[in-house]
Amino acid sequence: MDGMRIAGPTLVALLLLTGCGSTTQGTPEADHSCAPAAGPMTTIDPVAEGEPQLEIPQLPGWNTSDALESPMIRFAMVNTDLISGNFAPNAVVTFENAGSESGDADAVFTQQRELLETQLGATDVSTESGSRCGYPAQIISYTAPAAGEIPERSAKVLCVLSEVDGTTYLSTVTLSSVAPEEATYAADSEAILSGFRVTATP
Repeated sequence: MDGMRIAGPTLVALLLLTGCGSTTQGTPEADHSCAPAAGPMTTIDPVAEGEPQLEIPQLPGWNTSDALESPMIRFAMVNTDLISGNFAPNAVVTFENAGSESGDADAVFTQQRELLETQLGATDVSTESGSRCGYPAQIISYTAPAAGEIPERSAKVLCVLSEVDGTTYLSTVTLSSVAPEEATYAADSEAILSGFRVTATP
């Protein structure tokens, strides 16, 4: 897979992390059990002691890519079976240690949305707040502009703010496609976003 074809959502992920540099702790809910997920799950192991464990549904056709691995980008997968407009749908997971100061999850998510609009040039932005595994979460939907060989595309990023032993972490999952209404992608992206898990390690 041409790295340029994956760079779009990677840019989004990095923009989000740039905004996370000064993010602060939200108040988690007491029950951190996770909802059932569809399909096989892939575990993303913690890098440092005390980090939460991340899990993501990896459905048929979604192949792991290590081309983007970095301290911030913990996991990526692409589906070349669904290429449209010379762009392969992909999912990128990022992770950030946001420190231990007190703060407001809503403010963190607002910052992410503003970064998408001001730095990426995202349009048609909408948000849906909720929770994942009992932690505050928000899905930001938007249209990302074309950039070089990367076409305009529809994207969604799930942001989850978790607090473990006094430290706050921001995890994101970004999915993008130039054909978001295609049936398989629509179903898979919904399953991936709804099934993403953040759990404290023993």
